[in-house]
Amino acid sequence: MILCVVILIFFQRNERDNAKGAIYANLAYVLYQKLIPYQKGVGRTLLMEVLKVVDVASVHTHIDKGQYAQIESVMQTGARHKMITLDQRLAQLVDENHLTPDEAIKYARHPESMKQAMQKHQ
Repeated sequence: MILCVVILIFFQRNERDNAKGAIYANLAYVLYQKLIPYQKGVGRTLLMEVLKVVDVASVHTHIDKGQYAQIESVMQTGARHKMITLDQRLAQLVDENHLTPDEAIKYARHPESMKQAMQKHQ
């Protein structure tokens, strides 16, 4: 979601509408990836966030209106479009025993929410 904001900053205000159209026409997905250590300290596992831009009208609407913070809520409910938030992926990694709940909280975008979600694992 931040990528859209960064891209649009490089355009003059009067050119941003055309830039948004170019984003829709040319950008299918936005991926964030980071390798983090396994809980056992041997090797790494993939932490990722996936935003689907193509064919998701609500993403287009939020970009059009400059409501970039709302894109995360679309991602949270966008599993059918193969979208996932960073915090959802962290929860998966805990469920798969690749991370401890404390490590998930450490890497979370929203640590307080993650702390609440991890209480079932403690």
